[in-house]
Amino acid sequence: MSYEDDAKAAEIAGHAKAVAAPVYKFEEVGQSVLGIITSVKEIRSDETDDTFSVYAMKTDAGVIQFAAGMVLANIVAEALLMNRLIRITYEGQADTRKGNRVNQYTVIDYTTGTEYTDAEDA
Repeated sequence: MSYEDDAKAAEIAGHAKAVAAPVYKFEEVGQSVLGIITSVKEIRSDETDDTFSVYAMKTDAGVIQFAAGMVLANIVAEALLMNRLIRITYEGQADTRKGNRVNQYTVIDYTTGTEYTDAEDA
């Protein structure tokens, strides 16, 4: 029996589980997630040389991961939101002074009741 056969047999028997958390994508304005951010990794894109953050978040549905740019990273870092119950809501895109498009978010910290709408609020 090959490794591929073993893997298929494990999947059919229900013994195989995904090791990585599913990736959550913010696509529609108003879309949100509620949970606790447990880790963040800084990643540099090979294509654009931009830096972005990949978050792991515990939610009622299990652990998810999602990527976000500097606006959300600044809110999380400056407001010390790691390991606190928060809701992140996607607010759409805005143009920067350089003409780039960035995603905008609202973050509610349920520990303090504080709402953050951009990095300057944090």
